[in-house]
Amino acid sequence: MLAGCATSGDKRHLPPPPTAFGKPVPVRPINPGDGAKAALAAERADHVEANRRLENDGAFYADIRKNFGASE
Repeated sequence: MLAGCATSGDKRHLPPPPTAFGKPVPVRPINPGDGAKAALAAERADHVEANRRLENDGAFYADIRKNFGASE
């Protein structure tokens, strides 16, 4: 049943995921007295960080699929 998972005796090990793999970017609190521009800049920076993590996670997964011979 699991013949597709069998190898020729060699164990295959996945590399460890990147440090931030699958981890959310925390939402920063908005404190009384924070300026609107500063809050928007922080929100934008967090959005950029979240997108960077998603892109890196996708690249990591694509690399794993390529190196393990996954087919579409």
